[in-house]
Amino acid sequence: MAHRGKKLDDQTREGILAHYACTGSTAETARMYQVLKSTVRRLVKESPDEFVQLRRQKRKRMQYNKHPHF
Repeated sequence: MAHRGKKLDDQTREGILAHYACTGSTAETARMYQVLKSTVRRLVKESPDEFVQLRRQKRKRMQYNKHPHF
């Protein structure tokens, strides 16, 4: 009989979403947090609003860093 894995705490969930938002890599994120790739995909699918917000923040930071302000 198969058993369920450990339940992820909120901090780990946020970390997974943030890492995926930065890298866009399911495999890399799964390795980093030692979870299955399907877990990463499920979290992204379950939290589309949060994920979209993280991606926007990342894009803003990237644009800000491309154009140095003196």
